[in-house]
Amino acid sequence: MAEIGTAKLRLPKMAKGKSAQAQTIIVHPNDSGFAKDETGAIPPAYFIEALTVEFEGEVVYAMNLGPSLSKDPYIEFSLAVDKPGRLRLTWKDNKGAVFTREQVVEPA
Repeated sequence: MAEIGTAKLRLPKMAKGKSAQAQTIIVHPNDSGFAKDETGAIPPAYFIEALTVEFEGEVVYAMNLGPSLSKDPYIEFSLAVDKPGRLRLTWKDNKGAVFTREQVVEPA
């Protein structure tokens, strides 16, 4: 199993100023604190509570998430850029851990 907090980020080929769908899968158990696990125990809540997407330091999305998010969530968002730059995803879980994933965007 991949390490908690790692993420895959997929960016399609982008044209300057044209919207494209970026996709990410974040490895995280996202336990709600309400459901039983395979042993019958109820694990404490442990979930991603916020995700921010920045391009060249400017916030383009800010999402408040919560315990109803699935395990290893798939998140898709639109992105349109006019120049090359760095895309940065930052997410925080309810235990205070902060994770990031960066990728260079080079529109044609």
